[in-house]
Amino acid sequence: MDEVEEPIATTPEPGTWEPTPVPRPVYTMKAAARREPAPAPTAAPAADDETPQVIDVEDDDLPAIAGWG
Repeated sequence: MDEVEEPIATTPEPGTWEPTPVPRPVYTMKAAARREPAPAPTAAPAADDETPQVIDVEDDDLPAIAGWG
């Protein structure tokens, strides 16, 4: 007699499920940033001691600022 193949189960039996293997993710490396460091900022030349500075002016001598508040 002909052998009869077993029917393929459409749902696994309880407790027999195994996860489907998933390949590991492939990570790409970003290119390393290779550039010269930025130059140090240069300071403005200092004014001589005879030049009046803003801090030397009294508040009463400064012009009024309109529109505050």
